[in-house]
Amino acid sequence: MKKSLLATTTLIACLTTGASASTTYNVTSNITGAQLWMSTLNLISAEYDGSYTGFAIAGTATDEDEDDNGSIDSSNLTLAGAVFFTGGGLPPININFNFTDGHYAAGSGVTFTAGGIAGFFYGTEDDAEVTPPPYTYSWLPFPVADVSDAQPVFINGATGAYADNAASPYSGLAPSSQTLAGLLLAPGTTALPGLWDGVVNGAGFNSAAGKAIVLGTMAGLYLDGNLTLTPQAVPIPAAAWLFGSGLIGLSAAARRRKAKV
Repeated sequence: MKKSLLATTTLIACLTTGASASTTYNVTSNITGAQLWMSTLNLISAEYDGSYTGFAIAGTATDEDEDDNGSIDSSNLTLAGAVFFTGGGLPPININFNFTDGHYAAGSGVTFTAGGIAGFFYGTEDDAEVTPPPYTYSWLPFPVADVSDAQPVFINGATGAYADNAASPYSGLAPSSQTLAGLLLAPGTTALPGLWDGVVNGAGFNSAAGKAIVLGTMAGLYLDGNLTLTPQAVPIPAAAWLFGSGLIGLSAAARRRKAKV
């Protein structure tokens, strides 16, 4: 009986693993820090009364190689979160990131092909040309940037946001060689790129996970924490269980006949 059961278990394993050499992973994150830099202005810093909430990266990633070698080849990810800040003569602003369809290039990083950035400022209904008075204060939307405008690139080695801002009238800074760290995927738990100390060419200068256009200006998003890739459970097909049960039944019947003889 033991030998029969072992043989059946082995056969079922072969049937379930031999059907596909790929491995799909669930992607989760634990983001413990975030920065949103426009040039050398960290909009989530204390001086801008800034904060962030709800930042998370999720979805699936797949090792599609025939030898299932543990290297991620593709993904379908989302990146979400919100930041709040004031300053620069602007009313309080709430920016909501909602990037979807994040496709991974092996060893390089993620490009998001859907979703966008929604922004809201705290003003009066008069700001939105709503009548009649009296006016009340509320969060009012301003134009949403979709991926065609926001350029949410999270690719290692891509030109950094600081360099892109160098030619902007908002920066007043000389061109630099800043690059992005991107979002790199690997089985298990890996650290996110981390934060920047705010010093040009200082610690974390090239650690931006990605960049996007925020309020019409290129901004760099820095993330601290980790990403975890956990293999999905592989369901055993019903046919495999049925076939295995049949083998056990046949084996038991054969032993009974042998015992009678």
